[in-house]
Amino acid sequence: MSDDYDSLWKEGIEQYFEEFTAFFFPKAYKQTDWTGGYEFLDKELHQISRYSDTGSRIADRLMQVWKKTGMKPG
Repeated sequence: MSDDYDSLWKEGIEQYFEEFTAFFFPKAYKQTDWTGGYEFLDKELHQISRYSDTGSRIADRLMQVWKKTGMKPG
């Protein structure tokens, strides 16, 4: 029986996405408008990666965030 560490890691990132970004990507964190929220786009990533001809997937989570200088959701 293999351990499923990948799912636990993904759940942690989803639950603490803002904190994860602040720690691992501080520059991106400072440029992000966190009041606009964020959205996980797993279905969209699946559509993109389904057509990929590279044979391997590196990313399997896609998040949409808003830049402080960019357009706001609404």
